[in-house]
Amino acid sequence: MKQLSEDLIRELRAIDSPTIANAIESFCVRSDIEGFTGPAIRCLTPTLSPVLGYAVTATVDSTTPSKDRERAMLEFFRAIMESPKPVVVALKSEGLIPSRTCVIGEMISRTMQKMGAVGLVTDGCVRDLEPLRQIGFMTFGIGSMASHGIPSLRKVNLPIDVDGMLVEPGDLIHGDENGVVKIPWACIDGLLDAAKKVLEGEQQTIRNIDSPDFPASVKDQFGINEWK
Repeated sequence: MKQLSEDLIRELRAIDSPTIANAIESFCVRSDIEGFTGPAIRCLTPTLSPVLGYAVTATVDSTTPSKDRERAMLEFFRAIMESPKPVVVALKSEGLIPSRTCVIGEMISRTMQKMGAVGLVTDGCVRDLEPLRQIGFMTFGIGSMASHGIPSLRKVNLPIDVDGMLVEPGDLIHGDENGVVKIPWACIDGLLDAAKKVLEGEQQTIRNIDSPDFPASVKDQFGINEWK
């Protein structure tokens, strides 16, 4: 698996996820309506900085019992430890009532963090939000719950769908308070430069909007021939 340099990881983490998404579009490697989560997945730790990491995936169920919890948990922790770092864990909620599955709390988050994970994206719930913020564990999910139910990891390191975003082990995941986007490996070499161009273009648009000859400057910026 290709791995990013520490410098590139640091620079991409300094850029917001909408800009990363715009930069990806310039490579035309996937449809512009794919590769990101929708409004059902919220940033539950919005005061934290953007996160970037390699995906480790699993399915989780806390609404039905399981006899395989210990085996799957060990396999899951092993997958995090063996993955390139940093890791963003992606968990698919399953079971009798997927929306009531609580996938992690403080103890599991602290354990994953010690193993090299920096964040989580799930279509389930989490708990212990304040401890997650305190330890700096960036977390995305549909909401929070007080009880953990009967937590059970089912399968580890398989392709999953998180709110329409297909995630495979090793995928690059970027997220901030706006949401989560998957970075295609096909554009990673030029992504930083593309993101900088997006930011430069936006700054120019802002200058046009704020200029004394508005709205003529915006007409030129967007190629608008006629105002209606």
